[in-house]
Formats: sequence, C-alpha cells, structure tokens
Amino acid sequence: MRTGDAQALRDLGLDYDALRANPDPLQVTKAIVDAACGPLQDGTIEDHEQRLVAADIASWILQEQADGTTPTADEIVRETIALIVFEAACSETAARLQQGDPTAAAVLAAEDEMRATARVLADNAPLSVTGATESELRQAIEKGIESLRTIWGRP
Repeated sequence: MRTGDAQALRDLGLDYDALRANPDPLQVTKAIVDAACGPLQDGTIEDHEQRLVAADIASWILQEQADGTTPTADEIVRETIALIVFEAACSETAARLQQGDPTAAAVLAAEDEMRATARVLADNAPLSVTGATESELRQAIEKGIESLRTIWGRP
C-alpha cells in the first residue's frame, strides 16, 4: 500500500484510504485476498482453500513485519496469487503425488517445488505498476494454475 494507486484499488473494489487507515493488517489482508479470490471461476478454488490462502497470507505478513519489513500491496497481491495457484494445483495433483506410496519427505519436497514454481509464476505475472486490475489478477491466477497443471500433469 506504500506505493498503491487509489484508482487501481478502486478498480478492484477496494478503498485505498480505508485500507491505509485500518490499523489491523489481518483485515487489510482479508480485503485484498477477497479481491484476489473473488473473480475466480466456480470450482477453481474451494472455500476451505480460500481460508488456507488467507491464513497463509496473514501469517506471511506477520512474519515479514516481525523481520522488520512491511510488505507492499504488490508483494501481498503476488504472494496471494502464488498461494492461490499452489492450493488449486496441489488439490488437483494430491492423488498423483500419493501414487506409489511415496515417503512423507518426497511428498513435502514435491509440494515445496510446486510452491516455489507458483511463486516464480506470480512474480513474473504481468501486473500494472500502478496496481493490479481484476482482469490481471484473474489472468495471472488462471495462467498460473494452467502452467502448474502442464508442468505436473493433470491428475
């Protein structure tokens, strides 16, 4: 939000001044997560996955703040995209990851690779420098999920 554009946030249905005035980073995060999750097609990410994403984002923000850094709106949006892409793709590939009775370490390693790939895809998603639009969010998430499906194969 330090570099946020009020018009871009309004385009997402968010009020920059209200977000900036809100002292609760968890509420700000929820508003951004809701904006990021809202445009998804039905069935792309389930409600429980949205809650996981929101919890992960809140935890990430708190960790960043504990380390002395407050994430920018762009960083929060990109982290949200990465988590949504990871959760959606991981749900689809869970059965495939379990084939052949792999060790827990092997499953965790595969999930770590998927998460890292989702972050790279989110970091490279073309988003407006003045703030992501709803269309850009939707495209970044959909392309990210499709890319992970291609890389990891459809279940």
